[in-house]
Amino acid sequence: MRSRYLLYFVLMMLSLSMKASEYPSLTVKKGEMEIMLFLPDSVNSYYKASRFDWGSIMGQVTYKGCTFLQQWKDYCGRGPTGKHNPLVPNWGTGLAEHFAEAFGYSEANIGGKFVKIGVGELLKENNEPYDFAKPYKVVNTGVRTIKSDDKSITIIHKLKSETGYSYILEKVYLIDDNKLIVKHKLLNTGRKKITTETYSHNFIQFNYQNYDKDFAMIFMGSNIDVVNEKWVNKKRMSFAKNRIDIVQDIKDFSPAFGAINVLSDDNSFMMVNERTGMSVNVSFDVPVNSFFLWSWQKAFCPEPKILINILPNESFEWNCIYEFNVK
Repeated sequence: MRSRYLLYFVLMMLSLSMKASEYPSLTVKKGEMEIMLFLPDSVNSYYKASRFDWGSIMGQVTYKGCTFLQQWKDYCGRGPTGKHNPLVPNWGTGLAEHFAEAFGYSEANIGGKFVKIGVGELLKENNEPYDFAKPYKVVNTGVRTIKSDDKSITIIHKLKSETGYSYILEKVYLIDDNKLIVKHKLLNTGRKKITTETYSHNFIQFNYQNYDKDFAMIFMGSNIDVVNEKWVNKKRMSFAKNRIDIVQDIKDFSPAFGAINVLSDDNSFMMVNERTGMSVNVSFDVPVNSFFLWSWQKAFCPEPKILINILPNESFEWNCIYEFNVK
């Protein structure tokens, strides 16, 4: 009888979560922090496209009543509002982690399969160069296991592929006081080496406010150099030795983006909004291979890229630490 009531309670809570978010999700609250993760591998999933890791689509992080990620509802990547389409590759939200390499794409014939970590096996439909912004049909999603406790959510994704690229990806979202620690472990279970860059898109937005002159991004342990890097809409920002400031209100929905050359091994940084008193410190426990920044009116997306190089039967682990503060 007790187990029956427990099952009923779990189903009721899942139903409430689905009703609240319109998509299947899982929420964990510990102390003053709450995280909401959209669940992968569902007919009604928020994201079912071919770019981002399906287990990285975090709907929101809330700390002391403040929200730190962009508004996911109706997110369509452009314009103030719109209808969200789960099958558009770039329309992820939250942390939206991307493993850049399309494993086996160049070797595959038309009608053959290739592998994207965090997504599964995809279909090669023509001989055009691979483009992460193009939709590819997902033909094998692998097996995902999801579990949670009072302070964490764990997603394990297993993919076995005849392409020679197989893996087990374990990801843990752990709440530790005012920190969200994202733990990764990638095990190469295939016969071919796995080499790729990975990064989170980090759709940061403070209390759903547009980016304006109150915002700055500060590198805490290093100077930066963007002089020799190509930028789009660079005039929106001011670049100092260790910081980037927004210098004009962003009134349209066109993006600004470019590479950042961080001049030491310390790639930790802080994003701060002077008006709200909110900030996020981001750090890593492994070296960062390169750094890219993408932004638009609704989100500021720093993309520190980590290099992965794993031989068969070996694994690689890395952690990303987000520290949230409210004055």
